[in-house]
Amino acid sequence: MKHKTLLLLCLCLLAGINTFAYDAEIDGIYYNFSGDEATVVSGRTEYSGIVTIPNSVTQYSKTYSVTCIGIYAFSGCSSLTSVTIPESVTVINYGAFQNCSGLTSITIPNSVTSIDTYAFYGWSSLTSVTIPNSVTSIGNSAFYNCSSLTSVTIPDSVTSIGAAAFCSCSGLTSITIPNSVTSIGNDAFSGCSSLTSVTIPENVTIIYYGVFQNCSGLTSITIPNSVTSIGNSAFWGCSSLTSVIIGNSVTSIGNAAFQGCESLTSITIPHSVTNIDQAAFNGCINLNSVVIPSSVTSIDNPVFNGCSGLTSIIVEEGNASYDSRENCNAIIETSSNTLIEGCMNTVIPHSVTSIGESAFAECSGLTSITIPVGVTSIGENAFDGCRGLTSVIIPNSVISIDAESFYGCSSLTDIILSDNLAIIEEETFAKCRSLTSVTIPNSVTSIGESAFWGCRGLTSITIPASVTSIGEYAFYGCSLTSVKVKNAVPVTIDEGTFGNNSNATLYVPKGSMDAYMAAPYWNEFKEILEFEPNEIYLSGAEGVTGRQMKLPVALNNEDRITGLQMDLYLPEGMTVATNSRGKPLVAVTDRMDGNYSLSCRTMPDGFMRIVGFSPDNDVFTGEEGDILTVTIDVDESVSAGEYAAEVKDIVLSDVDNVEYHPADTTTTIQIKAQGDVDGSGAVNINDVVCIVNHILKRETGTFIEKAADVDGSGSININDVVVLIDRFILQRTDAPRHAHHLMAEATEDRLYVDDLYMVEGETMEIAMKLSNTHDVRAVQGNIKLPEGFSFVTKSNGRPDVRNLDERSEDFTLSCEIQDDGSMTFTQYSIDGYTYEGNEGGIFTFKITAGAGIQSGTYSMSLTDVILSIGGKAYEQPDSSCTLLADGIKAIDNGQLINGNEGVWYSPDGRRLDKPQRGINIIRYADGNGKKVLVK
Repeated sequence: MKHKTLLLLCLCLLAGINTFAYDAEIDGIYYNFSGDEATVVSGRTEYSGIVTIPNSVTQYSKTYSVTCIGIYAFSGCSSLTSVTIPESVTVINYGAFQNCSGLTSITIPNSVTSIDTYAFYGWSSLTSVTIPNSVTSIGNSAFYNCSSLTSVTIPDSVTSIGAAAFCSCSGLTSITIPNSVTSIGNDAFSGCSSLTSVTIPENVTIIYYGVFQNCSGLTSITIPNSVTSIGNSAFWGCSSLTSVIIGNSVTSIGNAAFQGCESLTSITIPHSVTNIDQAAFNGCINLNSVVIPSSVTSIDNPVFNGCSGLTSIIVEEGNASYDSRENCNAIIETSSNTLIEGCMNTVIPHSVTSIGESAFAECSGLTSITIPVGVTSIGENAFDGCRGLTSVIIPNSVISIDAESFYGCSSLTDIILSDNLAIIEEETFAKCRSLTSVTIPNSVTSIGESAFWGCRGLTSITIPASVTSIGEYAFYGCSLTSVKVKNAVPVTIDEGTFGNNSNATLYVPKGSMDAYMAAPYWNEFKEILEFEPNEIYLSGAEGVTGRQMKLPVALNNEDRITGLQMDLYLPEGMTVATNSRGKPLVAVTDRMDGNYSLSCRTMPDGFMRIVGFSPDNDVFTGEEGDILTVTIDVDESVSAGEYAAEVKDIVLSDVDNVEYHPADTTTTIQIKAQGDVDGSGAVNINDVVCIVNHILKRETGTFIEKAADVDGSGSININDVVVLIDRFILQRTDAPRHAHHLMAEATEDRLYVDDLYMVEGETMEIAMKLSNTHDVRAVQGNIKLPEGFSFVTKSNGRPDVRNLDERSEDFTLSCEIQDDGSMTFTQYSIDGYTYEGNEGGIFTFKITAGAGIQSGTYSMSLTDVILSIGGKAYEQPDSSCTLLADGIKAIDNGQLINGNEGVWYSPDGRRLDKPQRGINIIRYADGNGKKVLVK
């Protein structure tokens, strides 16, 4: 019987190979004959309308049983509306009914034992199908792209479902797979986007490639204990999948098995699993934690790329291949000390020697990472797509960074590279759009293709002399305005290496301009200028009249400098400040971190000579940046404006005792007037407003902090308002004229608020009180209310506050509610008055006890208090007052009388004819009572 069936299948296949070869046409149906059996085939005329296939046909007095519908028999018959298949048919062959778009349903008789590949492929109008109990297998792509199919009943006779059998049946909402099925082929239900649930039979041992991929409506799945392997892309793109139960027999999870399961928040990997293939859980953006069991011996990383919500990765104790040492929230390959998978909370242990390929790729929640000393290599795509990463320091232990390691780190603003890095590979920092600063160390010999492509925030770059190769498009798409090349011999570049460089200036070593002017593509820069290999320059500074300021001195050097000499010329009215022993205040930076001697002296002609060198021949650290900071006294006679400072007669000495004489350099020092807070060039009432707004944390325009520190205390407070008014606006002759630092000694003068008692819903006006033995000109501070209480505001949204005429008549009061609910206040007198008397309220504010406030003791805080006394600012320690609250309600007396429904009593139990002002007790007919505060 098996041989006969096999022969029949072969004959059926042969019968359909030529779609226009047929033995006979009988009643509009075309047949091929073999033995006593007939196969329905396609003919010269396309089938249409209603077709009824008979059980048998007679040709030349011989009767044939119709047993097979041949290859492509009805393929593409879009006008076919109905087909009746007789009980005699046992095989529906390859593509028999594919793309019959006019058919909506079909009945498959119980005689059919095999539905072959593509049998109903692309039958877009098919809505339901019932498969007979005689069918043992559903062929590959049998119902492929039957997009209107909503339900399928598969009988217990079926043992296998072929590859792509129901692929792209996007309307299929449910399907029951019987336990008789032992094999489900590749992509069997791929693209069934409406499928919400499915049960995998207990006899299935392998979930093959893509079986349920892109089933975007699938919410949960249980993988039975019979399954030993989850194939590649098995559940890829199941974006609604929230729950997965993996059976205890699964030993391997295939490539991209759960990739793109965006709703998956957790998954339990059983202890039977030994292998997890690449990209197994990539793109599971809501997966927040994962535990790798001790059984796992192979992880083909990356497996968690794009899991942006992943906060915890733990490898179980006892795993022989991997670990999560020091609670690092990462997977480390134990034998190689390579970190292969990380997350946003990873802390890289110091024992790690390399960061693996794609270890943090697409980890958008990662904002910072410290790469410890000891790491020697960073793998390809290691931080690819880490959009939240802002800065990276790569230690000098790193000798290699592979291609695309930081590709697409769009928030990365600056990066410090290892001094032992030899090659910047292709696309290493491509599309780091926010990158504004990068230092290419002298160890680098090659910059790869598209290395900084699309770094549009990068405006300048310095290429060291060590670089001998720059790849195509290396800086394409950058916003370069300045390119400095330290090699005197131009390296070969491509047309697109720097993109559009017509707006950029190229700086080349002195004496090499002609070579660059003749070099292809180098000569297309806007202009080419030469620079000294070693130069001293002043980077400019800002100061305020009558104050000290800092002037930085920088050194850019190609050579290994160990000593320097220079003469600093300052404008009239500016001198180098000195300490108590008369020594000039000139300080070195960390670029002189070896054994250096520094000496400064004011010369007879008025300039300052500065000499520094290393007796041990230590080299200045780095090749650019500040090496000295000079503190300058700006006399009060110096008017606001721009002034020139100059360094002349510069001499540098290198490690080989070679002498250099860089050109003299000049910079502009910008001096602001004390009190010119808004930078207008004049001191007036707007500067007072600017300072007050700054104290009250209001958004303002220009605010020059140095100019606002009028009293020289080092902070901005209400005393600066007082000094500014006295000295610059009203020009009082008795106003203090010297800077005063915040007083450290205690003062008896203080602001305070008395302890309070309030009830639920009550609004109270509270006095801010001042106790003082000195003449106080102004105050500021911050009031913080306990939870449940709030400040009362007026109709315009401003706090409801007022001056108390007895002590603060003609004072200006300003208040602001801050984002945290606290209120900042300032009170000062433009007329120069001090508060009247020595004790009592100076202003009031209103607060409300919220509905539902609980009875208890609360604390109202008074912080950041500063008193202005005699032109000096005094800090008052933070303090608080006790606020007693009672849950009883405050009710208007008239309301109580009009709605009197009970008997009134005093708190001591005396019966009252009517309620009295204060606390009363009302008792109702049912015996219940309550306390009431009558206003």
